[in-house]
Amino acid sequence: IADINECEGTRGVDFHQDCHNCTNAIGSYTCGCRGGYELDPETKKMCIGEIPPEFCKWLSAKKEMQ
Repeated sequence: IADINECEGTRGVDFHQDCHNCTNAIGSYTCGCRGGYELDPETKKMCIGEIPPEFCKWLSAKKEMQ
């Protein structure tokens, strides 16, 4: 059985809109979001809404500390 690359635009995931940074995995995929967006906490498969710029700065600072 061959893996389906869900990150290809023709496979159902619009990774430019739904999932900004799509990474294919065997049998699944993971999403990453551009600044100002967050991963949907329920599905973990798409980027939703804009988050305030102050929160983006906080997230960036927190990530750098890790």
